Amino acid sequence: MKEYKLQNGEKLGNYLEKEYANFRTEWSQIGNDVTFLVYVPGLRSPNIFKWEVKGDSIYSTNDSAIALTPELNKTNLEIAENRNFISGEDLMIHNFVKESYRENSQPIEVVFDEASKEFGLSQEDIEAIYLKVENTSYKKG
Repeated sequence: MKEYKLQNGEKLGNYLEKEYANFRTEWSQIGNDVTFLVYVPGLRSPNIFKWEVKGDSIYSTNDSAIALTPELNKTNLEIAENRNFISGEDLMIHNFVKESYRENSQPIEVVFDEASKEFGLSQEDIEAIYLKVENTSYKKG
């Protein structure tokens, strides 16, 4: 884990040890979990960076590790993998709905109506596609 290269090219171990040189730190490994602990005076608990190593795969598994190595965010990697099974057109419709909803803060029914006009499908079809992509992406239902 210490040898993992960050997006800036620096090794993770070197970066963390340099970044927290003024604090007591500790690497540990229990099973597949690798942690880097930073003991900050005055705090009851250490700051914890945690990754999961499974074979050749490495995943960031807590907020501190995700902030440092977002490319290893397990949830995002799983969503990206799940989306490989969704058609490009369905993803376009889903993304249109999601972005329109975020940007315009309109009721979702209004956004479905706009998407219906944009893609030439019924509101029911748009809603069904949107929910199918959500459920497939996040493995619901």
